[in-house]
Amino acid sequence: GVNTYMNRALNVQFDSISLAAVCFDSCSVCPGSITDGCTDSLAANYISSAITDDGSCVYDVTFVLDLNAYTGGSSNPEVHADFNGWCQGCDLMTDTNLDDVWEVTLQLPVGNYQYLYSLDLQTDLEDFSPSDPCVVGSEPFVNRELIVSGVTILDVNCWNSCDPCTTNPGCMDSDAANYDSSATVDDGSCTYDVTFHVDMNNYGTAGVDYAIPEVNGGFNGWCGSACNPMSDPESDGIWTTTISLPPGSQEYKFAVDNWTDQEFPVGSCMLGANRLVIVTGAMDLGVVCWGSCSACPLAGCTDPMYLEFDPFAELEDGSCTTLAVYGCMYSAATNYDITANVDDGSCSFNCTNPCLGDFDGDLVINTADLLTFLSFFGTTCN
Repeated sequence: GVNTYMNRALNVQFDSISLAAVCFDSCSVCPGSITDGCTDSLAANYISSAITDDGSCVYDVTFVLDLNAYTGGSSNPEVHADFNGWCQGCDLMTDTNLDDVWEVTLQLPVGNYQYLYSLDLQTDLEDFSPSDPCVVGSEPFVNRELIVSGVTILDVNCWNSCDPCTTNPGCMDSDAANYDSSATVDDGSCTYDVTFHVDMNNYGTAGVDYAIPEVNGGFNGWCGSACNPMSDPESDGIWTTTISLPPGSQEYKFAVDNWTDQEFPVGSCMLGANRLVIVTGAMDLGVVCWGSCSACPLAGCTDPMYLEFDPFAELEDGSCTTLAVYGCMYSAATNYDITANVDDGSCSFNCTNPCLGDFDGDLVINTADLLTFLSFFGTTCN
């Protein structure tokens, strides 16, 4: 009868094996199947149905270039090689995570190759010495060497070097307080000078009502006068200090004498109970009044009846001391007022002096008379 239990046979020995593709219900490949091709499953062009390897296998080769130490300013690297005919712009590299380490993956057959990295369509090209360990050839044709035997990921090399870049982390912003001109990688450590000012004139007198104002904030642990005391170099009641701060939002407030007293401003400069500054670079925050988001009102004599009157004063400071007395202040005038301290132009004179031009009545016309005349020159008489 018919044997319904006919099975395929497999002889397993001591090595891994890969069975060739066969057609269903057959010991042979299907009609029309590819029998020649790349039989290496690690190759980029592997054909699972191929029986005979025809030498066409190509493998992913990843090139990696670190441009962090490059100072030329270019930004478009490429692989310049014998396998692409040393062409310009053929195998451009990319930097997907923006760390200035560039990559490209190409598919190459097994073999030995030569290549270099170039920038911006060969605006700049690597230039090696024959003694460098990663190159082959002699002057003027000294190139990097590549041996492909399968999937390959090349080591990260620095521009024009057989080695990784030597990095020096630091602040690379020349406007920062801690700028490091030798840094090759910005490590986010930049800080910027922020200048604080507080006007204490509406609070009291230094040395009497307080000793030293201070800046307290999250950046110094709200630590009191030991961290950021202020100074008043001009002795005008306006205190100043400069602190280097990292970018971002910073909360702070002014206090005096190690938190003996503190301010409680209300306004647009506040975040809750604290002042707020958003640091974007070096900054001068300008002068603000203690306990206010604005500058202090100008203090002075606000009463126009006094000699000390200041038309720009917004706040009376008690400086009005001398009452203004209007009248004629010229002693030779017939209506001279000895109590007047503001001349109101009312002086009148007896013109019966026979010596015309002798304004001071000393019977001599001299420089003193001329000066007297000039002092009234242009006055409108009623």
